[in-house]
Formats: sequence, structure tokens, C-alpha cells
Amino acid sequence: KAKGAPFVCGLCAKEFKNGYNLRRHQATHAGGGAKRPPKAPPPTMLPLPPDPPPTEGSQGGGGGAGSPRRPPRKSHACDTCGKAFRDVYHLKRHRLSHTDERPFQCPVCQQRFK
Repeated sequence: KAKGAPFVCGLCAKEFKNGYNLRRHQATHAGGGAKRPPKAPPPTMLPLPPDPPPTEGSQGGGGGAGSPRRPPRKSHACDTCGKAFRDVYHLKRHRLSHTDERPFQCPVCQQRFK
């Protein structure tokens, strides 16, 4: 490697500014030598439909070994971006990401944090 020349991946010809980044990249080729397909975008979050009203006999000790567990309902949505949270605490903590407010202060160095 000549001075100033980029580090180039032998499998996909991608260039890197140092050997560390090249080695990290080469680990993504992991065994096959072929380029990995691009990751699919994450699914769009849609609200869940409301639960149907309980029917006669459906109350009681449900939740046996065969019934699937549902994740907790995320019913608290951010007014700014729409992201949903399962409780108000997490929503309030998230709202700080949209402001410059830093309500927490370190008692040692006096630096403030979100």
C-alpha cells in the first residue's frame, strides 16, 4: 500500500480510509465472499385494532401455555413525531429529544442533561 492510497476491499472494491475500517467491513462478507443483499427497511408502525368485547365464558384464568403473549399496548403517542410509548414516563422522557430543555444537572460538575 502506497502512502495516501485508500484501503480497498478485495471482494466488493469498496474503499476505506484505514485498515481497521476495512477489516471491520470485510467481516460483513462473513464466509461467502458474495456481497450481502441490502437490509430491508423496517416495517411501518400501524396502530393495533381495538380488542373485541369479552364474550360469555371468556373471562377467567386464560393465558395458558398455548396462548400467545401480546406485547404491552403502546397507547401514549408523541404529538411531534407520532412515536408511541407504553407509559407516560417514557413519553415524557422522549419529548425532551424535541427540545433544548436539559432538566437534569450533575451535582459534581454542574453540567445539565436531557
